[in-house]
Amino acid sequence: MSTANAQVKVLTDLVKSLMRVMEEQKEEHANQLETLTKTLTQQIEMLKTQVTEMMEKIETQLSNVQPSPSGSPLYAEIARTQPSSRLSNIRTPPRWARHHQR
Repeated sequence: MSTANAQVKVLTDLVKSLMRVMEEQKEEHANQLETLTKTLTQQIEMLKTQVTEMMEKIETQLSNVQPSPSGSPLYAEIARTQPSSRLSNIRTPPRWARHHQR
């Protein structure tokens, strides 16, 4: 019986040791998770700030864009024009320029 008791004690000590190691790993993982969560939260806040600043810059730049003079067509006007129709304020290049483009 003493051999059986000794084996039970060894196994009990082994289980206690494993439980301690598992608890330490659990705490370590919890700390790592908390650190990662804080880091990611900070990075997300930084990105939000950067996006807000970029949006403000874009809005400022867009508000500073001057509309094209009424004599010049906008890209959107040209893009919406049917292929068969012609805009009245677009000139055809001279014949000599067409020969040099080829």
